[in-house]
Amino acid sequence: MMNPLKLTIFLAVTAFAVCSAMATEEVKWSQLPNLGPYGYSFSSESAKPSRVADDFLCVNGAPVVAVRWWGSFYQPVDVAHFYPNSDNWLDPTTPTDVPDDMLIGFNITFFTDIAAGTDPLTPWGHPGNVLYQKNILIQDISQTLYGTVTHTGGREQNVWEYYASLAVSPEIGFEQAEGNTYWLSVQAIHGDPEVQWGWQEADLYEGWNANAVQNGYSDIFPWNLIPNKDAAFELVTVQGDIPEPASLFALSLAVLGIFLRKRGVR
Repeated sequence: MMNPLKLTIFLAVTAFAVCSAMATEEVKWSQLPNLGPYGYSFSSESAKPSRVADDFLCVNGAPVVAVRWWGSFYQPVDVAHFYPNSDNWLDPTTPTDVPDDMLIGFNITFFTDIAAGTDPLTPWGHPGNVLYQKNILIQDISQTLYGTVTHTGGREQNVWEYYASLAVSPEIGFEQAEGNTYWLSVQAIHGDPEVQWGWQEADLYEGWNANAVQNGYSDIFPWNLIPNKDAAFELVTVQGDIPEPASLFALSLAVLGIFLRKRGVR
């Protein structure tokens, strides 16, 4: 019979292999967050009405069944911002723990594309018609601390990762056509006027075609350009399915039972 050490290793490797096999998430579009000293977030929320949107290319026809995005909280000060309606190096951050009662949820919206130069009222690319819209409560959204930005001057700002499923029966998520450009908007829903939530910018050169746009702070254009910035998000076409620890324990017991039966142990 296999000695206890080898048996333990065997069970651990088996559980890990099964877990890895089940972790089959497929991401069709990825713009990771900028955690450098000049990585800022841009107001996209209901309390101080604003909305950020960014474009992406549909690289295949698979529907988007989940969205992952990054953002942070900040308390703006009354100074001229480097970028309109965003945090900057003078803004103090909120406490490490996000207030439990602050976020109600998020609004996820997909739009058609209005390409630059085709709208006489807005010269840059921006969202068009709404194709898909969903309000998701915060209890149905994964929220985890992703990292910390240390801005110039030493101010630190926590960046949070969010994940929400769009494929809830009987829905199958957001369907698109391969080769088309679409726009995604993520807007926090909350009622705290003293704290803002901002959508974190993406790493430089990770965006597609047009820069991100924002509405809410100026009436000059329906969508105002955020120069040389893109938003951080990922679009998921197949959600990963990693078993819970209890499931892995049950799996290990099952594997152990099969092993012992094969060894003739009763």
